[in-house]
Amino acid sequence: MLGSKPKEVSVNRQQRKSNPMIGSMVIVSTLVLVLGCAHQPLLGEGDYPGFFFGILHGFLILFSLIASLFTDVRVYAFPNSGAWYDFGYFIGAAIFLGGAASGSRNQHRVASETECPNCGHPFEECSNCGWSSDD
Repeated sequence: MLGSKPKEVSVNRQQRKSNPMIGSMVIVSTLVLVLGCAHQPLLGEGDYPGFFFGILHGFLILFSLIASLFTDVRVYAFPNSGAWYDFGYFIGAAIFLGGAASGSRNQHRVASETECPNCGHPFEECSNCGWSSDD
């Protein structure tokens, strides 16, 4: 029938919206499937790197990172002894990278009114650099 109009079908807005719970379930299921394939090398018998090797490896973090870009070097040792290795690695990296002290080194101290602004001596007229408060 050439002159007939197609029927308009009203679609409920609730039916068109996707359920956020279904989207979340799809994402979680995909992650579980993908991460379920990941594995670590099997642990063998022997001595594993401990606290002191962790400090050494943490101290060498930058060199290991650069070497890992070009060769088959790991930045972090696996297998290791666990929490003590992790703690040593953290301490070594903090020592090498400067830790919290690196930020304080760059701050300039403000001289008080009784200190020389040039060299910091506590005099109104500095005998060290010749500055005078009259200037």
